[in-house]
Amino acid sequence: MYDRDILALQVGASLTPADTFLIQLLHKFNLLDWVRYVSAYVFFPSYSRLIFRSPENGHTSDTDSKVKEKVRIMEEFLHLLIIIIGERHEPGVGKVTREQKLTREVIHQLCISPMAHSELVRGLQDSGQLETVCISWK
Repeated sequence: MYDRDILALQVGASLTPADTFLIQLLHKFNLLDWVRYVSAYVFFPSYSRLIFRSPENGHTSDTDSKVKEKVRIMEEFLHLLIIIIGERHEPGVGKVTREQKLTREVIHQLCISPMAHSELVRGLQDSGQLETVCISWK
């Protein structure tokens, strides 16, 4: 299901304007306030200090944990963007043929563990051209 989730996100990204898609992702990860803060700080540093004041006594342990949590969420957001952009192993999404996709799936299955032919066929999404791909490896 992981591959299908990525494919659905890639299709959504291709059908939606880029700005809208990124804003929707930022909203889903609850990072819109962070983006507003960062953009205000970068473009209007003196104004942002008036709006977003930090505690007078420095960071408390509660704010430290919130900052760490926000950083973790930002890392997950950036990781998702990398996956959406980088995983191009689907015909129609990337410049990949069905045979190349099947070859990649076979290699991934065999990297998990050695398998008999019947196990390999059960583990693949589209095993119709498996024989053709295997013959081309010889």
